Formats: sequence, structure tokens, C-alpha cells
Amino acid sequence: MQVGATGNTAMQATSKRIVTVLGFILFLSGLGLFAYLGFFNRYWADDWCYNADLKQLGLWGTIQGYTYITTYASNRFSLTLFSGLFYPFGIFGVQVMSLLVIALWTVGLFCILFNVQAISSLRFSRLQLGLITAVIVYYSIYLTPHLYQSIYWRSGLLPYTAMIVLSIWTFALLTYQASRSTTSTGLVITTSFLTFLAGGFSEAGAATLTAVLAAYVALCLWFRQKDWARNSRSLALVALISSILAIVTLIAAPTNAYRVGLYGRTTDLLAFPGRLLYFTSDFIKFSFLDMPLPQLFVLATLFSLGFLFYSQNGKNIEPRNLLMLFLFIALLTFLSVAATYAPSAYIEKSPPAPRTRIISRFILTLGAGTIALLVGTYFRQLFSWRWLDGLVIIVLLGAYAYGARSILISAEKISLYSERAALWDERDALIQHSKAEGIMEVNVRGIDGLPVGGIRDFKEKRGVGFWINQCAARYYGVDTIYATLP
Repeated sequence: MQVGATGNTAMQATSKRIVTVLGFILFLSGLGLFAYLGFFNRYWADDWCYNADLKQLGLWGTIQGYTYITTYASNRFSLTLFSGLFYPFGIFGVQVMSLLVIALWTVGLFCILFNVQAISSLRFSRLQLGLITAVIVYYSIYLTPHLYQSIYWRSGLLPYTAMIVLSIWTFALLTYQASRSTTSTGLVITTSFLTFLAGGFSEAGAATLTAVLAAYVALCLWFRQKDWARNSRSLALVALISSILAIVTLIAAPTNAYRVGLYGRTTDLLAFPGRLLYFTSDFIKFSFLDMPLPQLFVLATLFSLGFLFYSQNGKNIEPRNLLMLFLFIALLTFLSVAATYAPSAYIEKSPPAPRTRIISRFILTLGAGTIALLVGTYFRQLFSWRWLDGLVIIVLLGAYAYGARSILISAEKISLYSERAALWDERDALIQHSKAEGIMEVNVRGIDGLPVGGIRDFKEKRGVGFWINQCAARYYGVDTIYATLP
């Protein structure tokens, strides 16, 4: 009997390791596919205006445009800065951009989970943590409302998706400090600078980061007797102040008067809470109602991982404490999503643009996924029947099958993105050749934005949207560019 029991235990351990490796390879492949699609990135819309100013004014001159440039959102100082940092690398800069963001996003979230585990009773191996991380990041990208603008357009990726990345690294540093009793000067400077840059990408990003940091500081004060709270409280306060300073810097820009003027009167303060509550609730509700299948498989995947990987070596979670933790995570998730919607609800009186909602999508995926993971660990505490492991593994493999299907769906974008890149390269060569021949009024082929969700391109004549043509003409050094629309 003892030999049989030992054999069953070994078989279960082997099965769990196989599904761990299989899942890690699967979702890492999905992230790799998203990164590969980035190599078809090109310049679009606002990119031309940034490029034109960076070419004519230089990086510092363009950053000074914070006080007077209205062609784009010049108050977003981090957006201007990182556009300038990528600019010298030309097309390669935008091609590698998606890869860098996805890699830093994944590694940063892994570091947070690893650090949280060090100060909690949860126990997962590094490979298991890697799998959990890959699942959350993959589905945050796959389910984002506007994949192309959020991941493959420089002026859409930087203000929202890059903001997620830098914010994650702020919390990676905070959770790192949580397990250490002393704080170095270098860590304080790095955290404050990183947080300030993260908040400077966009109003939605800054509001979200400030809200989450305020919640972290409040937690540190509430659990002030805990080592992790004492260790990280001061650093968290520094990060919160840096985030608030970023908001102040965004708001203080003289160019905001022009932008706000485009939207007209802002939302009445008495009506604002109700409007914000409505927009936030709608996003969460329709995230599950409009896409029930992928949401179900995300939750099933993370529940299964929690159930299979929970270690009895850790301290069991009491039901009352678990319920309180669920309620806190749900409330924090709701408030964080609301923070992403707040600037648009107040200024534009409408939900934010779809590209902005990648922040909301990540928050919701992380929050709901964390609850599912913890529910899985709790069920493991309640039920130790061995046959359940086999059943949960089957469920997990089914969830993997859906994940594989989603990757195949995403792979269908390769032909579309590569075709657009080829058309863009052909057009770029034509403009360069025309300029070399002394032709300063260039007619080119327009590229249809509808297949990728409406990304704007050159116009055929002057009018609404012709600013794109004008910025591109300044960048290329020609008088005018016109496009024949497809």
C-alpha cells in the first residue's frame, strides 16, 4: 500500500509538472506572437507630428513644447520623452517597442508576485509563478478593446500600455522593499523617478496609479504592526507624492486650455460620481457579458492553477479572512477601473477611447484572476481527494485548448499586419524618391485603417484630419502630401 501511495504521489507530481511546463510554453508562445506582430509597426497619425518636431526641434526642444505645442498632447511629458528616445532608431525603434513593453510587463509582474509570496503564506515555484504571470499578461493583451492602437501604434502604446509597465515596476520596487527593514537612497530615488515618469504618460494612467498607491499607503497604515507595512510605508509615501506631482505637472501645462476647449464644458461635479459609476459598472458588466467564454477560461485557468499548486506547507487561510480579502480585492479592482475612467468622464463626459481601456482590462484581469486563484487554493484546503487533481487537470487542459485557439486567432493577423507594413514601406520609398527628384507635392496611396480598427492615415484633400498629412510633410521635408484613398 505504501509503495502504491508513493507511486500515485509521484505520478501526480509528474502530471502537475507536465501541465505547468505545457502551460508556460503555451502562454509564453502567445506573448511571443504578440511581440512578433510588433515588427510590422510603422508610423501613424500622431507619430508624424512627434517625428516632425523631434527632427526639427530636437528632443529638448520638443519637450519644451510642453508650454506651446497643441498638435498633440504635449502636456504628457513622459509620452514626449519616450517618443524622443525611440525616434533616433527610426522604424526599428517602433518595431522593437512592442517586444520591450511585453517583456518588461511580464518580468515586472513576475517580480511583484515573487515578492508578495515572500511576505505571505502562499507558496508557488518560480515556474508556477511564471505561468500565472504569463496567463494574466496574455489575456490582458488578447482581450484589450483595441489591440492595434494599444500595442502596435507608438502614440497609443506609450500613454497607456507603457504606463502599465512603469507602474508595475514601481510596485515591484515597493514589494521588494516590503521584505527588507532598511531602505537605500538609490531605491528611494529610483522609485520616485520611475513613478513620476509612469504618471506622466497620460491623465488616465496618472489617476489610476495615484489611486492604487493611495490604497497601498492606506493598507500600510492599517497594518502598521506588520513587518511588510513598516518596511515599505515610507517608500510608498514617496511614490504617492511622486505620482501626485506627475498629475500636477500634467494639469499645469498651458496647452491644456486648448485641449479642454475642444470638449466644451466639463461634467458638473454633482453629476460626476453618478456618471463615473455608470461608466465603470458598464465596463465590468459588459466585459463578462460580451465576452463570457474567454473570461470563463481565464478564471478556470487561474482557479485550476491555485488548486493544483497550493502548498500545504503554507498557513491555511481562514474563511472569514478569505472573504474579507475577496471583498477588498473586488473593491480595489472596481475603484482602480473607475480611476482609469475618471478623467474622460469629467472632461469628455464619455468613456475613454478604447486604446485607453487596456489599463482597465489589465486591472480587471488581474483582480478577477487573483480572486479565482485564491478560491482555487481555498478549495484545495477543503478537499484533499486525489481524484479531484485529475479532474482539475482535465479542466486546465481544456482551458489550455481555448488558449491555443486564441493564439491561432491572433496569428491570423500576421498576413494583415505584414501587408500593411509592405504598403507603408512602398509609400515611404515613393516619398523619399519624389523628394530626391525635386517633387515637393507628393501623391501617394492611402492605407485603409478599417481592418485594424480605424487607425487614421493620410487624407486625399484638405479638411478634417489633414493635420496628419501636414506633419508627415514636415517630417519628410516636402511641401504637401496627398493620398488616394483605397
